This record gives sequence, structure tokens and C-alpha cells, in this order.
Amino acid sequence: MLNSVHEFYQEDKIFKQREAIEIVLDLPEFSNSLMLNSDEGRIEQVLSSLMNNALRFTEKGEIRFGYTVEEDKLEFFVSDTGIGIDPSNQQIVFDRYRQLNADSERIQTGIGLGLAISKGVVELMGGTIWVESEPGVGTTFRFTLPYSKTLASEDTPSQPTIETEYAYHDWKNKVLLVAEDEESNYLYISELLEPTGVKILWAKDGAQAVELVNSIKKFDAVLMDIKMPVKDGYAATLEIRHINPNIPIIAQTAYAFTEDREKAEAAGCDEYIVKPINSEELLDTLGKYLG
Repeated sequence: MLNSVHEFYQEDKIFKQREAIEIVLDLPEFSNSLMLNSDEGRIEQVLSSLMNNALRFTEKGEIRFGYTVEEDKLEFFVSDTGIGIDPSNQQIVFDRYRQLNADSERIQTGIGLGLAISKGVVELMGGTIWVESEPGVGTTFRFTLPYSKTLASEDTPSQPTIETEYAYHDWKNKVLLVAEDEESNYLYISELLEPTGVKILWAKDGAQAVELVNSIKKFDAVLMDIKMPVKDGYAATLEIRHINPNIPIIAQTAYAFTEDREKAEAAGCDEYIVKPINSEELLDTLGKYLG
């Protein structure tokens, strides 16, 4: 998998006019014995997101990526000699709200929605992700994944096996309505739920959510943002309850006050998730209703 990523970006750097950059794949000894007992596509997704950021904001020098074996985990990394990230911004690079609403931060750090998604994916696989950077010197993103060693013969080294801690649900026959006015938030939710196979319909405001429930009537659950234009989540939930009293409705809001939770429950919401949404909490909460 890592060799395929390396080959792709060797070609991609030419397409993006970054021929002066050397792309180096740095692997430990016996790396051919690595066995992935995990979603290889998800690991490649995270690496590709990090590589895209590195290639976009590095004009010369090198981009080095690979992994090391650290006790009970594998530590993947993507390191570049690009513009770097100011220390004041390093704490918010995985925050999709800050990075998408501040042009100066986006230009300086070169980070988009992909990092917020990457963080959610890594955490679902039982790992952590962080950044190390110095302005004008470069940036290194690292993420860990748990692994175990399989038994080996005397002539063969132990084989590290990545183990995913989170088991994705199978919701291929389920339909979810996501009521969310911010496209970035909708894309984030869609990416996190993609491995489950659930079919998602998007309502951009409360009025659209009510209209979809009234016309389709086949939703298995609703993920309802509270603060939306035209019709907010409270009003939309009240109307949906008249149309379908049994459909599970999960409120999502940036407000964590007790009165907000009580107001959501009074409107008819079954559950309440606080933004920024934790990927595992989202899946576990939906799992109560989608099976």
C-alpha cells in the first residue's frame, strides 16, 4: 500500500509542478512482513490527505513518509520542508470550524477539511494524530495505530499486525437524513459514515428536512442540526414528530448547556450530540437506532 502511495505522488508532483521536491518512502527493516488487519483504504486516505497538504505547501526540499514501530503501536508520519505552521495555529489545525472560517489561517497552515476527517478516521481505528512544525523549516504530521505481533519461526521476524479497535456497523440497508446547513459539516459526517454503507440524504435547512420526511417516509433516523436558517432544528423536529412520531431524531449542536438539551428533548429529540462531533460517539449513538 505504501509503495502505491509513493508511486502515485512521484507522478503527482510532476502534475502539480513540484518536480524539485524529492519524495522519500522511509520504511523500517522487515517492513514487508507488515500485515494489515485493518481498513487499508482508511489508512491510505489519511496518508493521502497529509501528502496532499505537504505537496501543496512545499516548493523545494523533500517530503518523507513512512512508519516506525513503537512498542505496541505503529507510528506513521509525513514530513516536509515546507512553510511550516505558526505555533499559535498548531492547536487548531484539526478543528474544521476554525480552519474553514479564517482565510489567514487557511493560507498559513495550508489545511482544509481533510485534516478534521483524518483525525476522526484515526481515532476510530484506535489511534491518535498530532502535528510538529517550525515556521520556515517544515512540518511533520504523525498518527499512531495499535498493532500486535504474530508468532514467527526462528528464520522469520515477528510480523506486526495493525488492529482496528472500532468495528464499523453495516448499515447498507439504512437511510439517514442529515439536516445541516454547513456543507463542511455535512461532508465531515458523510466521510465518517461512509464505511457503514448507510444511504444519506442532505437537507440544508429545517424546512427541507420536514419536506423530505413528509415526502419520502422511509428514513431510519434523522441527524438534526439545531441552528439552521429558514426553520431551526427545534421547529423542524416538532413538525416531523407530527408526520412520523416514531422516527429517531438525534440533535447536534455547538451548545452544551442543560437548557439546550432540555429544549431539544422537549421538541422531540431522542438523543443529543455536542459539536464538534466525536466520530465514535456519532457512530455509537446512531447504532442504538440503526442496529
